[in-house]
Amino acid sequence: AVEAALARQLAAGKATVIPNGVDVEFVRQGAARDCAHPWVQDRSIPIVLAVGRHVRQKNFSVLLKAFAEARAVRPMRLIFLGGGKQGEIGRLRRLSEELQVAGDVDFVAPTDNPFPYMAAAATLVLPSLWEGSANVLLEAMACGTPVIASRTAGDAEHVLRSGRHGVLVDPRNNGELADALLRQLGADPVRPGMRAAELSRNAALTHYLRLFETVTANRGEA
Repeated sequence: AVEAALARQLAAGKATVIPNGVDVEFVRQGAARDCAHPWVQDRSIPIVLAVGRHVRQKNFSVLLKAFAEARAVRPMRLIFLGGGKQGEIGRLRRLSEELQVAGDVDFVAPTDNPFPYMAAAATLVLPSLWEGSANVLLEAMACGTPVIASRTAGDAEHVLRSGRHGVLVDPRNNGELADALLRQLGADPVRPGMRAAELSRNAALTHYLRLFETVTANRGEA
């Protein structure tokens, strides 16, 4: 109901949407720091990265199944970076063992600086069933990392401009996600280009300033 009301106000020119902004320079500085994880140090096998809490909303079980399918085609590794419910982590560990990919899946605790992982990854995946506005997508793009997102992951479709800056998938279709993994780890991935700069924190602040100026001018006219 809220979205429908907002859509009506947008259509009438009575509302505007200002996307979240990412501090591109801060992300890039963090990405340049060292990371002790052996897979990040090695990089001989491409890394698939997922960042977020271990809850069912994040849809990591479908990512695991897609990873197993894609890994049967070419070597790759998967890192889950984040905390969350231990029961969910245990469920994902058991699933990785059932899929016979446990040796190429690692669960890493949250860190204050996830950006070296993002910079080292061949692709970052956001397979969520739902989201708000996911900063992790913008942060990975600021690192120049190709991304994959579900169409239901908040504003991912807007951020990726309907697939021009990353691959969008059905969050419940692990076959489609497996194909996306192979695409983004292949010779011709869909790269983010300058999209993160367009959605930078400075750009967001500029949008807010223009909005305040417009509101103030309209009040003066009234």
